[in-house]
Amino acid sequence: MRFRYYFVVQDAQGNVVSNASVSVYLAGTTTPAVVYSTRTSSQGNNTAPQLYSRENGSVVFWLDSNDYSYGQLFDIVVQKSNFSLTLSDVQIIVWDAVNAVNASNADKLDGQDGSYYLNRANHTGTLSPSIISPQGSGSGLNADMLDGLHASQIPGPNVIVPLDPSGVLDLSATYVKSNVYSFRRVNLTNATSVPLHIATASNALYWLYCTCACKLLPNNATYSNAFKYTDWGMYTGNSTSSGTVAILSTDNSFNLGNTTGAGGIISYIDILNAKAITQHMATFGGDPYSIRHVTCHWVSPVSWTSLGTIAFSQSTSGYVLVRRLV
Repeated sequence: MRFRYYFVVQDAQGNVVSNASVSVYLAGTTTPAVVYSTRTSSQGNNTAPQLYSRENGSVVFWLDSNDYSYGQLFDIVVQKSNFSLTLSDVQIIVWDAVNAVNASNADKLDGQDGSYYLNRANHTGTLSPSIISPQGSGSGLNADMLDGLHASQIPGPNVIVPLDPSGVLDLSATYVKSNVYSFRRVNLTNATSVPLHIATASNALYWLYCTCACKLLPNNATYSNAFKYTDWGMYTGNSTSSGTVAILSTDNSFNLGNTTGAGGIISYIDILNAKAITQHMATFGGDPYSIRHVTCHWVSPVSWTSLGTIAFSQSTSGYVLVRRLV
């Protein structure tokens, strides 16, 4: 393909310079370039000077991409008597179909065809997947994880957190993203106790609702007189009776309003500080309208890894709701 180059020779005063010799060289050399006088010329001229400026000072010539590749630069030297002009590193040949065919290694990476990289023997510092051990879980590659968690452990809004492989609802930061707000419901049918199967985080805060009075056994165990609690409230009867109640005592587990007739208890369970705060309605001394508040503190707690088991003083039906707040 021919590429045209055109310019007008002028002196410092702006006067055109006619009949000036024009020599075209490969950039940075004294090698004359092959120059064509017209687009259709069959024969090029590679003897400097290849042409002269016209009467109006214009210069026009063609170069061919069959002679020179894209990226080849040229120097143009114009001379007449005391007038001299040099144009350096002029780009005339641009990318075209001929250059695309003639391009060296245009379809290669580091001088190699794609088929080269299909052969693992040509790789440096890589291993075949078949010899990586262990495979999958436990390999340490974490290629199927985000922030170290599997996709199933990062639930979207209103999605229930799945149980872990042991059937436990693990709400700890190592199993589920720590800022996920998660619910768990446990149905009760003539139950005297029910394990919650909830692994705890050391700084977690839980909200618990139960349809009746209960106790919470952390780590699914009792600890002899390790819990101190206060139970206080006000009551009023169907007639004119009213009063207050206040109890200070110890227990073997968290007392969450373990009072006959208690219902609709709401508790906040603080793992970090090992305490629970509860409010509920209950009957007291035959009076049906008692509002009770219970605070219970684990005095010398051991490591609290499982939220624990809910226990009842008698067979109970209903449900328990647990929500992790923090």
